[in-house]
Amino acid sequence: NVYCSPGGSLYLYNDLRVYRYNYPESAPELSENSESVLLFPNPGTGAFTLIHGMGEGDGTVTVRDVTGNLVSCFTFSGAEANIDITGAESGIYIAEIRTGGKTRCRKIVLQR
Repeated sequence: NVYCSPGGSLYLYNDLRVYRYNYPESAPELSENSESVLLFPNPGTGAFTLIHGMGEGDGTVTVRDVTGNLVSCFTFSGAEANIDITGAESGIYIAEIRTGGKTRCRKIVLQR
């Protein structure tokens, strides 16, 4: 599968790997291994895209603020998900991604 972001970056992903090409310097680091997680744009204004290589099947994304309060919870199927926290205030959040028996956490910076 291929995803091209509005900024012109190209992402290639399959069931096991996510590859990044020409992403802006402000992008989070992403290693080319079977458990890669890409969350972008980050920082963003509330609508984020998640692409992962953590395994097949359904999963959940739980977003919490830095004090641990639940902001939102999303379910997804497959290697890509949309996360929408446009109703939240500007700040730093933690996205906990669970799928394929694995859990990964990523920082989300929401700025207006």
